[in-house]
Amino acid sequence: MDKQLATFSLLSTQWQKYNKSYLDNFVPLFATLLVENNISNFAQKDYTVLAENFKKLFSLPIPAYLISSLVAKLVNLHFVKKERDVFIVDGSAIIKHGFYIKEEIDSCSNKQNEIFAEFIKYCSEKYNKTFTQEEANKIILSFIKDNDADIVFTEVKTNSTPEELFLVGKYVSSLFLEKPVLYKDFVNFAIGSIAFHAMYLAPVESETESLKKCVFFLDSSFIFPLLGIDSMQREEIVKEIIKEIHLKGGFIKIFKHSFDEIVEILETAKKYIESPLYDSRKANKALSYMRQEGFSVARIELIIASLQNILKENLISIENDIPEKVLGIDENELTTEINNNLFLRQYDSIEKYSERTSRDVNSIIYTYEKRKKIDSKNFIDAKYSFITENALVSSTDKKIVSKYSENKNSLENFFPAAIPEPMLCAYLYIGSSNKAVENVSMSVLATAFAAIRPNAELEALVKDTAKKLKDENRITEAAYNLVITSHLIKDCLAERTLNYYEKVNELIEDAKDAVSIEEREKRKNAEQKLFEEQKRNKQRKQKAEEKARRESIVSCIFKYILLCIPYVFSGISLFNFPLKVTITTFVLWTLFCYIINHVKGIMIKDIWKRTYARRLCKAYEYFELDSKGLSC
Repeated sequence: MDKQLATFSLLSTQWQKYNKSYLDNFVPLFATLLVENNISNFAQKDYTVLAENFKKLFSLPIPAYLISSLVAKLVNLHFVKKERDVFIVDGSAIIKHGFYIKEEIDSCSNKQNEIFAEFIKYCSEKYNKTFTQEEANKIILSFIKDNDADIVFTEVKTNSTPEELFLVGKYVSSLFLEKPVLYKDFVNFAIGSIAFHAMYLAPVESETESLKKCVFFLDSSFIFPLLGIDSMQREEIVKEIIKEIHLKGGFIKIFKHSFDEIVEILETAKKYIESPLYDSRKANKALSYMRQEGFSVARIELIIASLQNILKENLISIENDIPEKVLGIDENELTTEINNNLFLRQYDSIEKYSERTSRDVNSIIYTYEKRKKIDSKNFIDAKYSFITENALVSSTDKKIVSKYSENKNSLENFFPAAIPEPMLCAYLYIGSSNKAVENVSMSVLATAFAAIRPNAELEALVKDTAKKLKDENRITEAAYNLVITSHLIKDCLAERTLNYYEKVNELIEDAKDAVSIEEREKRKNAEQKLFEEQKRNKQRKQKAEEKARRESIVSCIFKYILLCIPYVFSGISLFNFPLKVTITTFVLWTLFCYIINHVKGIMIKDIWKRTYARRLCKAYEYFELDSKGLSC
């Protein structure tokens, strides 16, 4: 049986156990390979064979150029000794120091098999679906890779039907609620996948966490979760990414055309969110989500009005300074390559994605122009990066733009402008396995919830079928309007069809019986009241911030004056007191200021920040606002 998932679990175990760098996670695996295959010596010319043996044992490819880094670490550990052009392996030392991890490999294989068995049992009992272990492996691996950015190789990828992904999504959701220990084991698959790809994508030579002065341009898809237009788990993931970038000294921006795209999508959503003309086959991801969740026009208007403030709250600025295109990158070639590799669904066309593709191409080219060069080694060297959810954009960037590189024969060192999200996360998680566990746990759950949502084709089929029934007078106009309201039937839709094209007629009957037109109106009215209250809260929040700002200005001026008094006193004392008193006063106060700034960690430059935080908490209390999340 394929051992990819077991190896992912093994990598996750190694990382959480030792919390070392990504490459260090592979050292015990490579050492175990040498012992298992009874390799007593090898030469540099054998690296390719060693890479093949690694793939056979662990079911994962490892590039030959990384073998030298692993060998160097084994030499430093004194497990391998170099004699002229040959490396001598000390197998007994590997075993003695615990780097032969056969028992851990077997344990992870058992966990993999247990998860397969539970999945097979769950599908059989809940949905009367039967799978073999090999099929379970393919489906779960496909789920793990669903939101990953596998831009290095394609052989790890698998494809599953919407029905299969729905089943694994329901299975993961049940593990989260009912079997937390097994859910943790499942999450380890995804954590190991991150660690595996990081070995290729994170800059191995530096393994640094700093992102000082780096600028990250986010794709528009990262902004929608911040606006509440995605699952709660996805929102937390994006906020954590933003937080980590800022903590490591980086800056976050979006291009003006990305901002315009967000506004355009929201304005279009206002036209179709409650319209019977809505067609799920033509809807983008954001509109589809809002429609299924029952967003109203009023709610979308509130989101549009708050867009600028939400960007400011997350310290995201809009890049209006668009550079000239002087590096000569072929836009048409990039566009053609993306179009040639688009995964088109049944009702999709290249024209549907033409504007999005154009924006992606501009984002890539503008990022290179900001760098002022094609070749870069890593985030620090590049300084500017475009972060995308779409792995296709990144792989196309690397394939096309690498032709302009001065170092065409060493593409593993080519750092593209378009960086897939998992690559960025891999870099952010270096030296922090705990953060990886928290983030990936949410990511797995978000992927599960996404998998059990009805897809666009299925929604369209329901609408077409309902229209046919209405035209045949088998259902009323009111029932038809009810059925095509996505958010009222989405749970029933997915559960009864498994996101597949079956039993649509029965589904429509269920939807008719499940909810009435009156309930739909009640929901809309309740939502309207809710967002009117949120709007009032927003106004009170703005007043609280203005109050806190005014009081902070007065308080800080007073504090700054107090800090300056001793210096002023020492200056005046030149005329009234002995010189020794003046110098002593000046030196003591300067020393005191130095201590509170550098020893106690109470920075004078933070006076405003601390004062404003305290005043803001009091202002929130004054206006009866929830101060949860503030640094009071």
